[in-house]
Amino acid sequence: MARFVFLSVALLSAAAALTGVGAAPIRAKRAVTQTAANFQELSYDQFQISDGVGGDAQTQANAVFVDPFANTDLTTVSSDVLEALNSMAQAAEDAETAQFDPEIAAASGAAADALQVGKIKNKVLKLTGEVQVLNIKIAQAKAAGSSTSDLESQLQDEQTKLTTDVGTDTSNAGKPSQGVVASSGADASSAAASSSSTASSAVASGSSTASSAVASSSSTASSAVASSSSTASSAVASSSSTASSAVASSSSAASSAAASSSAAASSAVASSTTAAIEGSSTATANSAAATSTGVVTQTAANFKQLDYSQFQISDGVGGDAQTQANAVFVDPFANTDLTTVSSDVIEAMNNMREAAESAETDDFDPQIAAASGADADALQVGKIKNKVLKLTGEVQVLNIKIAQAQASGSDTSDLESQLSDEQTKLTTDIATDNSNAGKPSEGVA
Repeated sequence: MARFVFLSVALLSAAAALTGVGAAPIRAKRAVTQTAANFQELSYDQFQISDGVGGDAQTQANAVFVDPFANTDLTTVSSDVLEALNSMAQAAEDAETAQFDPEIAAASGAAADALQVGKIKNKVLKLTGEVQVLNIKIAQAKAAGSSTSDLESQLQDEQTKLTTDVGTDTSNAGKPSQGVVASSGADASSAAASSSSTASSAVASGSSTASSAVASSSSTASSAVASSSSTASSAVASSSSTASSAVASSSSAASSAAASSSAAASSAVASSTTAAIEGSSTATANSAAATSTGVVTQTAANFKQLDYSQFQISDGVGGDAQTQANAVFVDPFANTDLTTVSSDVIEAMNNMREAAESAETDDFDPQIAAASGADADALQVGKIKNKVLKLTGEVQVLNIKIAQAQASGSDTSDLESQLSDEQTKLTTDIATDNSNAGKPSEGVA
């Protein structure tokens, strides 16, 4: 009897360990994630991006205003959504003039510096919203056969401002950034509490089963222990990897304790725990494979030159080139001080950009010339996506060079002139890709 009581206590300890881990705070994500299908106006505190550090404003602003419309035909965006986008961009502008400016004027030292970095991030947010609204209006005007010259002139002006502010934010990479509203982690904490409660209940239930089995017989107890350990491990695996480790450790302790009294019970616990954890690992791997886009994901820490086939974005449909190109050349450097990017990484990015350019002239152009009908159309859509990819790489390399030149006190006027030229081309090609939203796109790799 004593050995089974000891085993039950060990399982209850596993439940306690799970409860402790599950209750750990989870960092809240500030911005609310939306999609084109459910896009609605948010209050400024729900989408502001100024808290944190500088250097990642473009990625964060895109997540608010651009990414929700990836793979969406912009001609289908409703007037309600357009109004919501406009109102949110206006809210960011109001935050700049009504809050950032007076708070910066009243602050000093590090506090003023952090608010200034936050203001620049907010300007990137505001202008990204304005540019997206103009892109949608242009796409819809073209579809209706209306003139877009005034809209395109406005777009050029706003894009120029955006390019300047993105460059400033890039030079602020890693610097403290302060917003003008408070954020809440209540939703994340609630989710954590719910997850912990669910997993803890599962473990407690398993422990109760084991305890009841102890009262009946040795054989029944051993079976119940194996079942309860498996239940607990499975619950942990579905709750969180951290909790899984905690319960796996507790279950292991329980198994070891039981082994001193009953080898059969220990074997059952170890077997069921291992099976549950291995099953979780397999499921995680399968899930990751299922969500793979075929493009190799890199980070600033491990960025290396890839073959064109590993990062090309032309296969699929039009309309999402900006998001996909950013994933290759921009997103890996979010929260990275661009002044620290090595010459090897810059060379790798340059070579990848040149590979995209070679694909355009050596592959897309002759294949489009030789094709006809739907095949030629799909290749043309793919070529535009490839141009967005190429130019995004060029713009990012220039942003890095400008940041490093500014850090060394060198003149950046030539680089900034090049950046303006490339950004103008990129803006044009992004607009063309947006108008191709949903159309078949064919690559050449």
